Amino acid sequence: MSNESYLTRRKLLAGAGVATASSLSGCSVIENLRGFNSPPESPDKSANGITIRKVPETIEGVTDRTALVSPDVVDRLSLLSRQQVRVTRPGLNFSGHFLSAVYTVRTQGDFLNQTDKTNTLWLSESGQERINTSEGWIVQLSRFAPGEDVETTQGAIQNNELGEQYINGDETDFLFLAPHGGNIYPNTEKQAVRTATQLNNNAWLTMGYNEGGGAYDRWYIPEDEIHPISYPKLDFMVEYNFSRQEYDKLYESVVSFTQFEGDGIVIGGLAKDETKEDIRDQLRDTFSTLGTNPPVRIAYDGQFSGTDPNYLANRVSQNRYNGIRLLQSENITQNNWRDVSNSLIQYYSTYDE
Repeated sequence: MSNESYLTRRKLLAGAGVATASSLSGCSVIENLRGFNSPPESPDKSANGITIRKVPETIEGVTDRTALVSPDVVDRLSLLSRQQVRVTRPGLNFSGHFLSAVYTVRTQGDFLNQTDKTNTLWLSESGQERINTSEGWIVQLSRFAPGEDVETTQGAIQNNELGEQYINGDETDFLFLAPHGGNIYPNTEKQAVRTATQLNNNAWLTMGYNEGGGAYDRWYIPEDEIHPISYPKLDFMVEYNFSRQEYDKLYESVVSFTQFEGDGIVIGGLAKDETKEDIRDQLRDTFSTLGTNPPVRIAYDGQFSGTDPNYLANRVSQNRYNGIRLLQSENITQNNWRDVSNSLIQYYSTYDE
């Protein structure tokens, strides 16, 4: 899809009153697009009366963030395997016990294909513990991960929620991501917003909060599993085609701001080595000017290389080979998040692939 047709489509939507736009430092933040790119059947957003069961021990690869869903619920919500769902139990949210949490679903496999159970959700014991439930509890299942109408940081904080935002800049070349913002990886969402705003480009971010701690445990989904059909604003930015299960809108270059448990900054992704080397040099120059020299390196292979095509930055970049993953230490995201943003702004101001 060309940029021209992409922009025309958005202008038509805005003109028809499908979305309301507000200004954020010159960039348009369009909200209230939940369900914009829903499957053609217009499925229900949520299903009530779902019974929790324990995942059979014979099923492998199940973590505390995996949910198996009975076929009738899959059909009712038009769920895709590996998309995210929100599971909500009755009661109150209190320290150490969450009212709701996000899981990645499985919708296929011999067990699910042969089961005669209906209105059923299978979780591991640790998965049940995340929302303080056990076998037999009745819960609600939603096909969207973020909270309903939680679109600001203040709203996410006040409601102990996962919020979602995006910036739709006038330029359409770049996309800056913060898939784990808020108190999951603090200040990464600010990096995405600041960089996109200064470049008049695009950003998508989530902001996860939970009073008393636990935002990571409650809202974190690995970046290689995040599915746009579960995040309406991400869905809008990449125009996920449900029928073809492909992206209709891709970006020339995509950067994901995230955090890791190492030192300094590690640059990964499927972007060209030359691009990663230029970003590395720009970051080193920035920190040298500040009189500090944290390690800044490129991971060409190994755990932090980011070369899996399923990483979000790779998936939504053109040809899946223009994604950058910027892994930062906690010290960097706490004390130097603006400096990292400044480096990216300077680099992309003169970007020429």
